[in-house]
Amino acid sequence: SRAQMGSARWPVTDGDRCPRGECKACSSCCEWLGSGRTCQQCGCDAESHADISEQVSKLQPCCKEWGRLERTLHLQTRGLFNPVPRPVSPIAGQLISVVCPTSSKRSQFHPFIYRCFCQQAWMEKEFIVIDTGEDDDDASEFFLEGPPSTDPRVVYRYFDVGETQWTIGAKRNVACYLAAGALVVHFDDDDIYAPEYLAWMAQAVWKGRGTGSIDVALHVDQEICFTHIGKVSALTMNEYAAEAATLSYWHTFNLETGAFRVCDPKAEHSTNHSDWTFGYGFSFAYLRSVWMVSPFRDMNWGEDITFMEWLLSQGGRVALIHDGAGICAHTHHGSNCSKWETDEAVQLEGLRDSILPELGEKLQATLAQVGDLIWLRSVELSPDQLISMMEELTLAYAKRPFQLELHKVWRSLQHDPQRRSAQRRAACLKAVGPVMVKYGFPNSWAGVTRSTQCVPRHIIFHPETAAKHELNSWLCSPDQQMAVPLTKVAPGVQEVAGFQGADFEGRAKLALAVIDANLWATGQKHVVAMRFPPEIA
Repeated sequence: SRAQMGSARWPVTDGDRCPRGECKACSSCCEWLGSGRTCQQCGCDAESHADISEQVSKLQPCCKEWGRLERTLHLQTRGLFNPVPRPVSPIAGQLISVVCPTSSKRSQFHPFIYRCFCQQAWMEKEFIVIDTGEDDDDASEFFLEGPPSTDPRVVYRYFDVGETQWTIGAKRNVACYLAAGALVVHFDDDDIYAPEYLAWMAQAVWKGRGTGSIDVALHVDQEICFTHIGKVSALTMNEYAAEAATLSYWHTFNLETGAFRVCDPKAEHSTNHSDWTFGYGFSFAYLRSVWMVSPFRDMNWGEDITFMEWLLSQGGRVALIHDGAGICAHTHHGSNCSKWETDEAVQLEGLRDSILPELGEKLQATLAQVGDLIWLRSVELSPDQLISMMEELTLAYAKRPFQLELHKVWRSLQHDPQRRSAQRRAACLKAVGPVMVKYGFPNSWAGVTRSTQCVPRHIIFHPETAAKHELNSWLCSPDQQMAVPLTKVAPGVQEVAGFQGADFEGRAKLALAVIDANLWATGQKHVVAMRFPPEIA
């Protein structure tokens, strides 16, 4: 259930009372859900999920005073964060805690987002910044030595996580734990927030109303409300108008062109508008007391919408803010992951009485000083090009030299996960680097990441790209190869003549062909046109 998915808990155990973590068979499932033999999130069996008994046992002796929330955060951060609550603020009721997850690779955004915080008209505020990097020297020079270093409102925490990156969900949780305010508001490090932004978010949660060109509507899950007739939700027993708020209509800013557009998830041309409305964490605001009941999932994608879904499932109220004035802009560039907005947004002629255009120019100027506008330039690929790129990645990953090196790394470094992860990435980059360059991406791991982030959501979830992405994930993960047979990744491939006698590379090519054959058979192939690679045709 959605309620169970959001519940705060010490790692859930399976039917044999074994603590389970991320799924080795699914690249998107970061934790075990349920108490039986099958994960309620991904559907895989318990054995497919990592046994985290050893990690849990190491935490037990040092956390006798911790509650479930503290133990969960300690585990999510691989033991690097030791939860010690901050003293209660005497102005907690009026204090807004602005939380911002970031990393050393995004330090170019730090001066501007701090400026956005300082310019907020709301007086009682603090800025919680959680930064991660691969070395002690990666900590933000700006936050350690610049103006924030002497600003008592700033709480900056840097963690050397090596190659084992924390998820966005884990970073948000650490920030919320350190927050001293009653209201938590998200800042994404690369977005634009006008000076009145915090005031509007506070008014939406505390009073449930807006004025002028900013409309506020309270949203509740009607089905949940019906089942709660005669009951009182513990979450709504407070003096506020809502437990959370988010933008339901917002502006976007193209960092390369300087153009502003608007996004309206409820527009007729938009699909899955609930996902778009509640799935963009850049504009979240919520009561910290609600977060304490249901912290964010330990994941990079979907941690925001699962939080909101849980809140709604409990009868919670979410204030939906129609931003017609321009109090915030979601920035688009080549290294973020909001491709849907670039497809669905409509052109905006101008922003009257808004400071957003001025702030957009300042953000561009800040990045131009460090030469990062070129790095942020987006790559536009057609659906055909995207599919062709995925197929070329499949052929690169299926090569015998890569597979031998991959499995050698996996076996030799099984007791050193950080080095194993680093060498796996190096091996993958060596295999697919030429493909990245061919399609306009840097020959680096950042280029690999950007190649996945440029895919529109309607393409990501299309059966063709989903199946080929699963095949590529399987080829890159010895754990998946051992847990899930290729015949499950490409059903029907074992029936292809010559499959049993083919080598590994040949089987992977046949799997790619079978995926296409299955799509043709179900009438889904023509939706995203593509061609067989020459080796298979």
